[in-house]
This record gives sequence, structure tokens and C-alpha cells, in this order.
Amino acid sequence: MRISEVAERTGVLATTIRFYENIGLLPPPHRLNGHRVYGTDVLDRLTLIRFGQNTGFSLKELTSLFLGFSSRTKRRNAAQGKLKELKSQRDRIKLMEKLLKEIALCRCGTIQQVGERLMRSGALHNPSSRVLKRRDQIARARESRSPRQGAHRWSEEAPRRSHHSLNRQATSPFGGVRPTRK
Repeated sequence: MRISEVAERTGVLATTIRFYENIGLLPPPHRLNGHRVYGTDVLDRLTLIRFGQNTGFSLKELTSLFLGFSSRTKRRNAAQGKLKELKSQRDRIKLMEKLLKEIALCRCGTIQQVGERLMRSGALHNPSSRVLKRRDQIARARESRSPRQGAHRWSEEAPRRSHHSLNRQATSPFGGVRPTRK
């Protein structure tokens, strides 16, 4: 049968069939007067390709699988590996849904409040201990600072002046006036 008939019977575009030939998913067909002529086995192979794609196999995985298709062990191992991969994806999707639901319920105003809510809720079931330790260190440092220790380079206590002022002083890029050193 010609490529147009294969395309019609399988619902796979002729260009896709040619592509599958080029990457080795389909064996090269016989030629008659320059036209591709396929046997009925190509229908089964295209059905398996579509099945494989619908179950999450990549074209590269399918090519590898077809090379050893006669081996039941290889097919079974490929199916079991794909099942493990799908379970992992399902678990990840469940976690993403849980996080999004938690955020949707949050009426927090700052990023810090959102982060604290997520931590308290347990939505991040396996947060990195390194991240938690760092967050706790920052919180303790903020609490232990005296007001002058926490002062930034650009003093908030200094009067703010317009950059259009004739009396120019050294200003920070954020509009604050630099404190003068004594």
C-alpha cells in the first residue's frame, strides 16, 4: 500500500510517517517506480508508536524498544520503568496542587508571610534543612540586633532631600542622604 493509504488508515500524516522512517522507528519501505510501498506490518508498528506516545514514551525510547521488541524482558522492564516515572510525576503533581491550594487560601501581604504560612502548613513536606537553618539564622540575627547595629549604610534617620535641591549632598541611589562621618 502507498503512503497515502497508510496515512488514511492510521490517521498519521504522511510527513510524520516519513519522519519515523528517517529516525529509524519504521523500516525503510520497498520502492516501486519511486513510490514507497508498505506492507501491512507498518499499520501495527504505527499503532504501537501511537500507543507508546500516549503512555509517555519518547520517540527515542520507542526506537530503542523496537530494536529489542522480541524480548519480553526488555518490554516488561521498559513498562515498569515508565510506571515508576509516572508515579513520580503523579506525586510531584499532587505536591504542586497542595502548594497552589495553600497559596490560594493565603491572605498574606508579604513574601515572608507567604513563606512562613507554607512552612507552618506542612505543604512543603520535605523542605531542605539548609534552607530552614539559614532562615532561622536570619530571624535570630534580626531579633538580636540593636537599632544602631541594624542601621544600613544609607541612614533612614537622615532627612530626605530632593535631588533637585541646590544644596546637593551625597545621596544614595534610593533617595536617602548619606550620613557624614565625624
